[in-house]
Amino acid sequence: MQARPFDRTFRLIHWLLAILMFLLLVTIFLRLTWLEKYSVAEIINAYAADQQIEINQDQAVTLAKKIRKPMWQWHIWLGYAITAVYVLRMLLPLFGKMRFASPKQPGLDVKTRFQYFVYLVFYVLLGASLTTGLLIEFGPDAWHETVEEIHVLSIYYFLTYMVLHLGGVFLAELTSLPGLISRIISGDHPTKSSE
Repeated sequence: MQARPFDRTFRLIHWLLAILMFLLLVTIFLRLTWLEKYSVAEIINAYAADQQIEINQDQAVTLAKKIRKPMWQWHIWLGYAITAVYVLRMLLPLFGKMRFASPKQPGLDVKTRFQYFVYLVFYVLLGASLTTGLLIEFGPDAWHETVEEIHVLSIYYFLTYMVLHLGGVFLAELTSLPGLISRIISGDHPTKSSE
């Protein structure tokens, strides 16, 4: 694959998505670990018992949900921000910017074809995650449970994509595209030695 420069628009979209999705992942991690409602409820129950305060499990879980609610609000706000960047990313090709590369174009090697395919799958699944997230917030109550189950599955494609993307970037940096990481940060053109 030939080294290429990354223009300002590409880098801005790339880094906005990367940072916002990392922060979103932090909220998920917190919800599944330190701020998991039953773990927090156990802490509340233990404290209540030490203070000789009567509290049942349902009340403790309700308090746990209230404790983590501000953190979870960040998840929702980050989802809105990612949605805005995603919509912008989908509209840019209409203005001749950041066109999607087709894995079906002739003359591509297997690695490049796979890379283009993974990017397309990522954007389709990201669109599904954002749509289900918006439906959780604004959709009919009758759909809530089903949509939420689908939305929760997003973590699996996202972690898979992160491993593939970061692994591919570091592999390319160390083999066929030295300087790739600095170009995605600075936008500099590739040097003659890295072409």
